[in-house]
Amino acid sequence: MKNKTPIITPENYLKQTDINNIKFNGLCHVFFNNTYLNYFGNYDLEQIFKLKSFNIYSFQLENQKVFLAIIRNGSSLSSIDFECLIHLGFTEFIFYGFAGSINCSNIGDILLIEKAFIGEGVSQYYTKNRKYNYTSKPLNKQIMDKLDNHFQIKTVNCYTTDALFMETKELIDDLKCLEVECIDMECSALTSISHFRKVNATFIFCVSDILRENEWECNKDIDLRNILVNTLISLYTL
Repeated sequence: MKNKTPIITPENYLKQTDINNIKFNGLCHVFFNNTYLNYFGNYDLEQIFKLKSFNIYSFQLENQKVFLAIIRNGSSLSSIDFECLIHLGFTEFIFYGFAGSINCSNIGDILLIEKAFIGEGVSQYYTKNRKYNYTSKPLNKQIMDKLDNHFQIKTVNCYTTDALFMETKELIDDLKCLEVECIDMECSALTSISHFRKVNATFIFCVSDILRENEWECNKDIDLRNILVNTLISLYTL
């Protein structure tokens, strides 16, 4: 399929709002669920952009203005929201989410993604015959420089799928051969977009469940959202 000029663009999509002329810049921290807002109760969040599909907030942390976006889950819907965030002017993105481990991580572990193998359907519209994407090396270095001496954080590869209930033993065996550590549902799609749009993006995951042979272990006791929010806060306070 040849690339053609899109009929629908982020610009005319955002013209549905009366605040489509707002412009941001720099780094945006991105989460995939509104429930994360409950974890920022100690910070004076200001909602500065609102759509039905996503919201943008700002707050002060260590005398710095921090931008926070809440977008939708899954490759298809999150790709729409991500395109809009790029159009609004942000140039760097750190995404925070959950992933299932298929190797040796434990529930609650923090994973920084280096390479995302493509298993979803969005990437084909942004890339040609690419099997994986790298996340942003500069952002990853900044994160590791800040957190490595204080957190047990591992740099790993992930695989992004659209099909939660088709994570088979055969697929997992194949992914282990590619040195994949975890499976998620957004990373490769959004990194495909980041390369296409020439912005920097990376992912920080918290392990939410573990796949072993024919066994699935899911989280029951650990507050994983709190771990991810504390990871963001630590990027500014350590």
